[in-house]
Amino acid sequence: MFWGCFSYKKKGPCYCWKPETKKDKELSQKLIGEINKELEPILYTEWELEIGMKRVGLRNKPGKLPTWKFSKKTGKLVRGEGTGIDWWRYQKEVLIPKLIPFAKECMKDRPNTIVQEDKAPSHAHRAQGILYSKEQV
Repeated sequence: MFWGCFSYKKKGPCYCWKPETKKDKELSQKLIGEINKELEPILYTEWELEIGMKRVGLRNKPGKLPTWKFSKKTGKLVRGEGTGIDWWRYQKEVLIPKLIPFAKECMKDRPNTIVQEDKAPSHAHRAQGILYSKEQV
């Protein structure tokens, strides 16, 4: 698979995807596990606040109390199960080393540069949005 980018007056970098090795997959799982260890307490605190606010008006209502489970639904970072390009590979092989530096270079000449991508799952993952915000792109 091929990836490339361009701007109004500039040709950007390109990249040819290679198959991911077993060693690469194992390393990525380890790194994502470390990120999740840092992320879980933060997301748990946010969940507690959100659920607490919802329960304020439900004081003595019957029913099961909500319980926290760290999952993809509650924000746990999980790689895609398919063989294609998932958010992790896209971020590590293209977004950080190629696209963001190119976008920043474009912003020197055109300060209002906007990065536009399609809605491919690897592009639309919430981790990418966080990275764009962090990098101010």
